[in-house]
Amino acid sequence: MKRSKFIASISLEKNSQLKLEILTESDQSFVLFF
Repeated sequence: MKRSKFIASISLEKNSQLKLEILTESDQSFVLFF
């Protein structure tokens, strides 16, 4: 099983929420808010 690479970017939204965006090799995108 090949390990997939991913890019994670974290940004702070105007309403002080933390936004975590994960982009995987297979062009899947996940966005999480904390």
